[in-house]
Amino acid sequence: MVEQISIVTVLAGMTVMPTDVQPLRDSGADNPSALQPKGETGVFAALDALIETNHIRRNFTHVHRVPERAARYAPFPEALDPRLVEALRSRGITELYTHQAQSIEAALAGEDIVVVTPTASGKTICFNVPVVQEILTNPDSRALYLFPTKALAQDQYQELH
Repeated sequence: MVEQISIVTVLAGMTVMPTDVQPLRDSGADNPSALQPKGETGVFAALDALIETNHIRRNFTHVHRVPERAARYAPFPEALDPRLVEALRSRGITELYTHQAQSIEAALAGEDIVVVTPTASGKTICFNVPVVQEILTNPDSRALYLFPTKALAQDQYQELH
């Protein structure tokens, strides 16, 4: 399990704050150095150093610590083509994260979805699986992928091949 740290700032008048995080002050910790267990190195030490540097700290609106939690899994949606399920299994994907299963089911039902999760949490599966499912169902169908950066587009392209 991995802990996530979310540093929330105000951008263009909007505060972006995940709904499932607990404020640092509510966790019983009165100072930001509580983010790092003493003697730790790595990301906690780096964040602690940033938080304790006054000219940097004043640019933060609030610091939250998201406790680690176990991954939650779900089976493949029943509506998926068996060939697609087999292709996923051949890549070592034997089950989905719950957010993947929910987003795939919603997309297959024709709903619009937005997936906002941390890096390396499987967002690619959330949008590729419904597209591949549609292509398997209707070989004349097409999909248009738009990505904000070329690097991201290349990552996603590689994932399909």
